[in-house]
Amino acid sequence: MSTVPSVYTTPAPAAPPLRLFPVTPEEIREHLRRHGRYSLSYHTLQEGLEYHESDYGYIAYQKKWGYTFVLSEPVVEPAFMEEALDDFLAQHKRVCFCQVTASFARLLHERGFYVNELGTEFEIDLATYEISGKSKRHIKEATNRLRNLGMEVVERSIRELDRSEVEAISNSWRDGKVVKENETRFLSRGIVLEDEEDVRKFYLIDADGKIVAFIHFDPIYANDRVVGYLSNIKRHREDAPRDFDFAMTWHAIQQFKSEGKEVLSLGMAPFYELEDSNPEFRANKFTSYCLKKIYQHSKKSLLNFEGMAAHKRRYRGESFKVYYASQARFNFLRLLTLGKVCHLY
Repeated sequence: MSTVPSVYTTPAPAAPPLRLFPVTPEEIREHLRRHGRYSLSYHTLQEGLEYHESDYGYIAYQKKWGYTFVLSEPVVEPAFMEEALDDFLAQHKRVCFCQVTASFARLLHERGFYVNELGTEFEIDLATYEISGKSKRHIKEATNRLRNLGMEVVERSIRELDRSEVEAISNSWRDGKVVKENETRFLSRGIVLEDEEDVRKFYLIDADGKIVAFIHFDPIYANDRVVGYLSNIKRHREDAPRDFDFAMTWHAIQQFKSEGKEVLSLGMAPFYELEDSNPEFRANKFTSYCLKKIYQHSKKSLLNFEGMAAHKRRYRGESFKVYYASQARFNFLRLLTLGKVCHLY
């Protein structure tokens, strides 16, 4: 389970007033660098989101069909977390919080929200992670396989590459997926074929100098510095070597470790091991039933969520539950709308 401590126990001083004027992109980034300590914090920069902002941070959300979906946790100074939440709830109705940690879910539970497990998030402690032992032998084998094929993992700016080659790989990869008309978004940030501030982009290059695959890592912040990354985008050619991504991620892990970074999030495995066993929360049984049914039928109708979970487990990292919270007793329409917000259909 995650070793991340709760950040909501400190008594909060009087909160600054809410802003009465629009937030600027510069202010959003300033808050993000100070308080963007969650794996999806960088996702709050996506186009199409709205912001509820004050001097102590912001809450990113999107409205759809009468519902308000909050993306992950507030990017807010911890001492003012409860004030930020209460200000937001006073102004917005029919609110759903998506992919939040247990610490924040406790605040929602105290305010009358049902709290259901949405999935399991996997992460790697960069300071201690190694690939010795049988359980991680496949990572060593993948690394050796790339070396024997004359392939190399490099970090590059898009300006140093043939952008059309990167785009062709991305489009070909999407053509093989169930969801291919649009880039997924919201809980999964879509690809950006430009250089982005603090985003790290690694490429697998073959012996002929051609791009075989690439992985993009979004930053995780704390106190104006990058403390880790989220593995966000991974795409490849059809002929990419088996387990290439384990070798590429291991290369990135070693680089991040050398820089003193702390954590690599592998992201959420949606609907994985939904147990709703935390006695602190009041789970919604109907919501739990709906989420489990989505997981069971995901291979045919949406994405291979079962395969995602199996793949993330093979890193043998740490894991912790993340949650969906709503005050409604019946969430079927809300969940369908969330799928639309995420461009799953």
